Amino acid sequence: MELDHSQCLNPDCLEVNQLGAKICRKCGSRLLLGDRYRPISVLGKGGMGRTFLAVDEHRLNTLCVIKQFLPLSQSSTELEKLIQLFKQEAICLRDLGKHPNIPDLEAFFAQEGRFYLIQEFIDGQDLFQELRQRGRYNEQEVRQVFNEILPILHFLHERNVIHRDIKPSNIVRRQDGSLVLIDFGVSKQLSASVQTSVGTVTGTVGYAPPEQMRGVVFPCSDLYALAVTSLRLLTICLPRPDGSDDLYDPMEGNWKWKDKVAVSDNLAYVLDRLLQNTVKHRYQTAAEVWQALNYRPNPVPTPEPQIIPTPKLNIAELSHPQPESNTSTSSTPRRSRISYNHSNQNIVLLSDVGIDYNQLKTLLTARKYKEADEETYRLILSVCHRQQEGWLRNEDLMTFPCTDLNTIDQLWIEHSRRRFGFSIQKRIYQNLERQINHPKKLWLSFCEQVGWRAENKWLSYSEIVFGVNAPTGHLPCGSPPKDLTQGMIQFELGGNFVVASIIAGLVRRLEHCQK
Repeated sequence: MELDHSQCLNPDCLEVNQLGAKICRKCGSRLLLGDRYRPISVLGKGGMGRTFLAVDEHRLNTLCVIKQFLPLSQSSTELEKLIQLFKQEAICLRDLGKHPNIPDLEAFFAQEGRFYLIQEFIDGQDLFQELRQRGRYNEQEVRQVFNEILPILHFLHERNVIHRDIKPSNIVRRQDGSLVLIDFGVSKQLSASVQTSVGTVTGTVGYAPPEQMRGVVFPCSDLYALAVTSLRLLTICLPRPDGSDDLYDPMEGNWKWKDKVAVSDNLAYVLDRLLQNTVKHRYQTAAEVWQALNYRPNPVPTPEPQIIPTPKLNIAELSHPQPESNTSTSSTPRRSRISYNHSNQNIVLLSDVGIDYNQLKTLLTARKYKEADEETYRLILSVCHRQQEGWLRNEDLMTFPCTDLNTIDQLWIEHSRRRFGFSIQKRIYQNLERQINHPKKLWLSFCEQVGWRAENKWLSYSEIVFGVNAPTGHLPCGSPPKDLTQGMIQFELGGNFVVASIIAGLVRRLEHCQK
């Protein structure tokens, strides 16, 4: 890089001077900061000031970055608060700079009435520039971005620092290929406390989560923005200046990206969970995301329930009749399983699509069966990526991952003394099937035996018994958003219904999986 001039830092001047000059020839301002840092050119301008490329003359002209703090006009009280926050942030940046993938803070001082931060210069391109030059990223490349940025976020969040502006232009790739997270400094922290102009918000529209747009942030707010960043890299669909966005449906309030790019079920599930509008439904820590994306245990045999096999289950008539898929489990390529720690139990929590079943295990261990039933329904929807719709199609049930179905089933069996679970319901149904040939009568008898129907009436969901005193096979029952009554009436009129379709389909799928 040619060092052939000096840049004036006076915001009202910005004159370009000769390299060896000490004083600006136009305004008379000093050109060296702290008698050692010489600005060369303007790198950028934001709401809180400018950044300059510079050299440190005390370190053989090593490149560095000058951040000039220029808040808009404030009252004396507000200005004092800004200055204090600026100093506190400088201390924070100093500590964070100990991470190899965060720019180091070299100096902090005031000169001619203005405050400055001097930071390490990162020689490389940011991901936004890369995206413009080379086009969309593939899944492997996006996973690599996750694998490098998640440890940085873990480092930040452990120190109670939230970046609040994760986006492609704030991730720089060094010449050696490693990624560095930049621009989480003073302006992002200060703008949450004092507005610099009308309508100023923390973060970037098109990346920041809903709660951040309301002035509240959590560690998972950064994870949400990282997921959006990944979608931008995968699709090259970027938010427009007018606020429109091909990836986001403002009427529905959700992301619509799956028609733009195909990724593995595992990555799709992780992205969907990170992008939930409700904060508590997301992954809460960077470690959880990393585990879901990367944990690859050695193959573990799927534990089979100790139930005596019985003749083939035939309940296709209970949902829309469709031919059974000819694709068998053995002929379908196995996806990488995700396993989560499961101490003091023989059940290994396996998932083909990255689902974390620890919460279900916790609820069942505590015998909170109502919450466990609701969690089961939520997990079933998540496995099939149908959280937004809230219901399943017949094709979802016919292709439900056997590994995940077995994990849910085994958890219910283990934590109910073998009273509840899909295998238990399957056994009851098959025993009745030997006695009753008519599909509708068979289903009604089954529902009466498991306690979903009594005295020729359907129970509402509020009447379901969530305890060990419930009839065998009573749970799980599907936990639909509507009462069981509505679905059963639809069935009796000859239509399809949510609850019976889910139970029938999953039990049928379990029979197929256990062949």
